Amino acid sequence: MGSIQTELLKISLLALVYGPAEYCAPVWCRSSHSHKIDVVLNEAMQTITGCVKSTPVSYQLLVAGISPQKLRRDTSLLSFHNYTKAKLVDHLLHHTLNIHPTPIRLESR
Repeated sequence: MGSIQTELLKISLLALVYGPAEYCAPVWCRSSHSHKIDVVLNEAMQTITGCVKSTPVSYQLLVAGISPQKLRRDTSLLSFHNYTKAKLVDHLLHHTLNIHPTPIRLESR
């Protein structure tokens, strides 16, 4: 498979599979059922990389040049948190985040 076809498959994967799968990820990312979505995303990645099923997902991620699913969801959650805290003044979360700031942890010994 040529590099143009591989890049096209990667763009398609990110737009058509990862996009809908990560929609509203800040809401459900801590769910115990998020592994079900990871299975589908891993199967799609296996298709675009052409790797066999026994290839570890971490290697498939390297070949495809895509960040791990958990990291993508955590980044989305952090981005939404920062946006809500800074920009959405009338939003319920803005009020909650500013009244109850993240506790500062003491340094360990």
